[in-house]
Amino acid sequence: MKNPRRLTLQESDDGVSDWMADSQAVLFESNRNGNRDIFRQDISQTDAEPIVATSEDEWHPSLSPDRAFILYLVSRKPGQDASRLMRVPVGGGPPELVLTGEKIKNYSCARARRSCVLSRRTWMGSKSLRSSTR
Repeated sequence: MKNPRRLTLQESDDGVSDWMADSQAVLFESNRNGNRDIFRQDISQTDAEPIVATSEDEWHPSLSPDRAFILYLVSRKPGQDASRLMRVPVGGGPPELVLTGEKIKNYSCARARRSCVLSRRTWMGSKSLRSSTR
């Protein structure tokens, strides 16, 4: 790494999740507004652009396999597993529901295969916890 520099100037909890298709901007989540919201920031800039900022927690932004949408997870309470996978067009527009489900833990998309996998928390017995992929 040559000449690392700080991307954001905020004193918040920021987590970079993905690059935009042009590799000139990143997608990240931040609690700078009091809850987790989704932002985009050009790597040559110091200010971030809010992509999704509501009273709910939004996190784990990622480009869709076709690079037309930004996918993200939503929960109603801080620290809670997600209840919805959402998307918003890369060029802007209203958020759209992709799917709902209980205890959505994570998702990951393969760009070359244009598909995604989703994991959920499920209880097995009284004390064990596992993830299942759909």
